[in-house]
Amino acid sequence: MSLRTPGLAIEIAVSNMDLYPYDLPGRPDWSANLEELVPFLEQTGCRNFEVHPTRAIVEDVKRRQANGDVELLDQTVGSTHQTFNEGDGLFGRVADRRGLRRSLESVPGMVAIHSALGRRAPAVGYAEESPITRLPSHPVRVQPDYPGAFPVVQPKSRTYRHFYVATSDDLLVCLQANGVLGFCPDTIHSRSKQDGVAPPPIEKVWPAYFQSGATYQMHVSSGRYDLKSADPETAARSMAEDAAFTGWDWRQAAATEMGAMIVAAIENYVPPADWAKEVGGPVLRMVIERTPRPAALLRSSGDHARFVANLVEIVRETGATPLVWGDALPIQQIN
Repeated sequence: MSLRTPGLAIEIAVSNMDLYPYDLPGRPDWSANLEELVPFLEQTGCRNFEVHPTRAIVEDVKRRQANGDVELLDQTVGSTHQTFNEGDGLFGRVADRRGLRRSLESVPGMVAIHSALGRRAPAVGYAEESPITRLPSHPVRVQPDYPGAFPVVQPKSRTYRHFYVATSDDLLVCLQANGVLGFCPDTIHSRSKQDGVAPPPIEKVWPAYFQSGATYQMHVSSGRYDLKSADPETAARSMAEDAAFTGWDWRQAAATEMGAMIVAAIENYVPPADWAKEVGGPVLRMVIERTPRPAALLRSSGDHARFVANLVEIVRETGATPLVWGDALPIQQIN
């Protein structure tokens, strides 16, 4: 197996939305500050978090920035993500109570985090429902006064419909015209239906995302039982993939469709020049996203640890180098 990009490293991260909303003894939750996130990284092996802004994290970041103490921020945060909290239903009530910022309100929180980070990092937004096309001055856009982020979008069926395009090339043109640099492909959104409409077939767009030189990271998303009403077939596949990736044999994980997508991403990856310069070399960032389930609450850290271990083996099998908790980026190794 040959890599399109020799010397490629794979940074394995995790979303803070994988945490359970409510606190349990010794376990971080949605209301955790940066210091409280560290044990989860140590236990699972994830290198850092992709942060959906919460009240606790944004306040912690601002306090640390004011005190000139941002070392822990650089260790624990590798990217940010616009929230999907609109305040609706049970989820919205729980999210509001635990301090998860509403979708539009979360973007200033992303700006605050990126302004305090010691490097530029990916910032994931929702092109089809975000301020990108509604508010021209919104901070998600690439602007001289907001140099701290690489704004990207996770393509899904609604994104393609929003811009009236059918190919990844045409989508990229539309995104870049709206201030977005490129992609953050998602293993579920690239396959799941929205409003009964499927996205373009993955064989047509998935390798193209990674060959484009405009993909800054990807989401390794599984366990999406929450999709069972909108897309039961994809939800069932996602649960089966999650079981494989939290099992004890990495080969079973690699044999899934998501496993094949991960391998294809690595084999086809051409890193954006500005991203490679920022991190000191060719690095593909993979962010694990697993929907928290109350039934599996007490197994969360252990399941994530096995997920990371299986992902590490798949990465090694491709010939790439995994970067996990405690590992340095190429630019840090050089320095």
